[in-house]
Amino acid sequence: MSVQQKHLAWHETMELHELVAFHSVVLIKLKKAIKEVTDPALNRLYKGTIQVLEQNLKELLAFYPQSPSIQKVVEMTLDSVMQPII
Repeated sequence: MSVQQKHLAWHETMELHELVAFHSVVLIKLKKAIKEVTDPALNRLYKGTIQVLEQNLKELLAFYPQSPSIQKVVEMTLDSVMQPII
């Protein structure tokens, strides 16, 4: 019995990319805008949001190695094709 490598499904990979892209854009905009925020309460809110987005991105990026790649798909296909017939 072969052990299959666990990886994300293609739709999960697309959703992961979409989330990372969205969080990245928002993070960049907040980091640029915080320089102009003069209200202390709003500045704290921006800083807190920036920290949360950075943590979210770190957690999301940890899933990238589980993304399917053409190489992984080819290897899995070859593994399944090369299984002995019993």
